[in-house]
Amino acid sequence: MLKLAVALVAAVLATASLATAADPTSPFFAPAASGTSVTVAQATLQGFAQFYSGALTGDTAKTVKNMVTPYVYTAAELAALEDQYILVKLAEGAKAYNMVYNFTQSEGATIKTWLQSLPVRNNMVVSFASTWSSSGRIVIDTASWVLDNSLMPYGQTADCDPTKALLCLAQLQTQIPLDCINTGIPLLKKCIVDNQNCLLHSAKGLNLVGGFCATNRQAIDTLFCSDGRVGGDEVCDFIKCVLPDGKPLAAPVVTTDADGIPTAGGACAGSSAGAVLASAVLALLALVCAMML
Repeated sequence: MLKLAVALVAAVLATASLATAADPTSPFFAPAASGTSVTVAQATLQGFAQFYSGALTGDTAKTVKNMVTPYVYTAAELAALEDQYILVKLAEGAKAYNMVYNFTQSEGATIKTWLQSLPVRNNMVVSFASTWSSSGRIVIDTASWVLDNSLMPYGQTADCDPTKALLCLAQLQTQIPLDCINTGIPLLKKCIVDNQNCLLHSAKGLNLVGGFCATNRQAIDTLFCSDGRVGGDEVCDFIKCVLPDGKPLAAPVVTTDADGIPTAGGACAGSSAGAVLASAVLALLALVCAMML
């Protein structure tokens, strides 16, 4: 863990030495000719000082938090920042976020107004299509920005170790493809239960699987699960139970039952996944019996 932290600090310091809040663009997102299209996918909105403060002050814990979990901040927290906004992104195969673009003060004012108009939510991950202006800036139209699902009402406790929670899911990913019914789901449940004080971060990791279930189901049945469609059905039903509904509660949810089902805020809150699936089977049998009468 110490080696990881040192590596992250070095990476952030290297980035910070190349870009300051006054720079028109970060070195990671080079401007193109006026009118050229640009697509930003799955980039997280943050404040410049918010993201780099840990590295610049030597606070290793804050550095790790900002580079691994920038999605925890709410729209209201970002709107309250007296800071220039940046976009950070998790590169393919990477474990830490890095800056890909930073906004000017005037662009930030537009973004702040947009943030203030949003409902209570976190996971400020945006995707949008735009063009480059003649001044080398991305044309900002927040009305076209699409946000990922909020991770509320799930939260984290003071003793949460987000790196541990995310690594548990990452290690499971290295075993793919696997028998989803007999191996995959039990391991998923263990990751969630063992890190329920980090429920927000487990949900963030499982969002990817939920996205495949919703838009690329074939990948679940062929690439994730060695037991095919049957295993894929079980995985997607379980993920549907675990993912948050996005609605804030008076207190963040940081507890689950023995099956990894959050005690509130999810589709199956208060019920085990097995019980929910059993109820569905019983309902189907009742319907079949009624049709035979």
